Parts: sequence; structure tokens; C-alpha cells
Amino acid sequence: MDDKFINGNGVAMGGFVTSAADIIMAYAISSKLSIGQSFASIDLHTTFHRPVRLGDVQVEAKVDRIGKKTAYVLADLFQNDKKVASVVSSVMVL
Repeated sequence: MDDKFINGNGVAMGGFVTSAADIIMAYAISSKLSIGQSFASIDLHTTFHRPVRLGDVQVEAKVDRIGKKTAYVLADLFQNDKKVASVVSSVMVL
């Protein structure tokens, strides 16, 4: 996490953590769609497990389920080999 995303308490602001996960989840869902299909988030929920501090954060995302009109995408974020946040998103397939 870059220092520009760190607040006065020395931790990353939650919106930036969620945004990082949302970007990687977009790549995950994009990899499952056919040419001409698109997507839009319906819901995005983040659970924070511990503070995210300055330094590298790894984001792992996967498409858990996909149907004709909706998909369910999951992401886990890790810092120093510890899970710092989990993100779930419902996505409308267009």
C-alpha cells in the first residue's frame, strides 16, 4: 500500500483497500465472459480482518459462480502472509 493511501493512524483507508480488490475482481470476471459481454457491479461488501499498513498487499480473486445474468466474485487480500480483508461482489452480466 502506497503512503498516499495511508491515513493519520498509519493504516490504509478502507475505500482504497476495497478499490484494489474491485479492480482485480474485474479482471477475474472479465476472463470468464464471451466476446461482446460486459459486466457491472450490483453489490460490493468488504470485511476487514486487520489493518492494512504501508507495504505490499497481494490480492487473489476468483469467480465463485457465474450464470447467464449474474456472477459471484470473491477476493482475499494479504499483507505479510496474513489475510487483511475479504471482499465479495455480485456482478450483473450484460
